[in-house]
Amino acid sequence: MDTVDDLYFDAMTQIRMDSWSRGRVVLVGDAAYCAAPTSGRGTSQALIGAYVLAGELAAAGGDHEVVFAAYESALREYVAGNQEIGVQGSQYVFT
Repeated sequence: MDTVDDLYFDAMTQIRMDSWSRGRVVLVGDAAYCAAPTSGRGTSQALIGAYVLAGELAAAGGDHEVVFAAYESALREYVAGNQEIGVQGSQYVFT
């Protein structure tokens, strides 16, 4: 590092949200539940989340409050497990 002209670094962070929706707006993927780059789960979580949300939208008949509550209920445990993998992965030092 002593010999480089530029160096970039950043913190590995994770945000855990109490709710992924407010009003008629709902978050999916990294915007809602990023596990962290160290988890390797971002794309799969985003795809599964979008799939679950689409299924709930189709089943609810237009009631977004029911949809968003069911979406969060279906994914919370899965997301929490992936977020823990992200925390555990950040403990490793690669040399």
